[in-house]
Amino acid sequence: MSALIRVVLSAASVELRPGEKTELTLSIQNFAEIVDRYKISVEGGEPSWFTLSRSELSLFPKDQDQVRLIVQLPAGAEARAGRYDVRIQVTSQENPAERTTVPLDLVVAGQTTLELALHPQQQSGISEGIFTLQVNNPGNRDLTIQLLATDPEEGCLYVFNPPQFVLPAGQARAAQLLCARGSSCRRTRPRSSPLPSPRVRPTI
Repeated sequence: MSALIRVVLSAASVELRPGEKTELTLSIQNFAEIVDRYKISVEGGEPSWFTLSRSELSLFPKDQDQVRLIVQLPAGAEARAGRYDVRIQVTSQENPAERTTVPLDLVVAGQTTLELALHPQQQSGISEGIFTLQVNNPGNRDLTIQLLATDPEEGCLYVFNPPQFVLPAGQARAAQLLCARGSSCRRTRPRSSPLPSPRVRPTI
């Protein structure tokens, strides 16, 4: 922290969701006895999230000026949920040893979204069937998924492979679903009737 460069950020912390943006003000004052030129940089987080209205600034002794810092998060999984320690650094170009750094606590809020697709939707004329469940996580945080299934008549047995897994943000994976008629279902339905369409319920 340089005694010759005073730097004040308009907010010490911000919380944003994917796709959101905010604007902060960086006030810089020259306490040196000479005209100085400063280089401004942002460290931590993803570089593409931050835009400075200008990256260099000249000040007369005791003068001050402001720079705008825009924080813009991308939509979707690219803005991973979490806490990011961001640092804004102002460095003298006359004497690079003179620099002041201010912290910014950036919190990217978690966004939980889950998409399911079952293939095929229905199977007929069999006592058991194998389905493929496609699970997609378009959100911005990793999810632990547990799969369950049932049908309106509760006449079938369901087995998932795997029954539970971790699905990283922005990724998809498939699970196999084995559906077999239970004894009550076999007594009330002819063998040629279709298997009940399973209702799949993920637990996060």
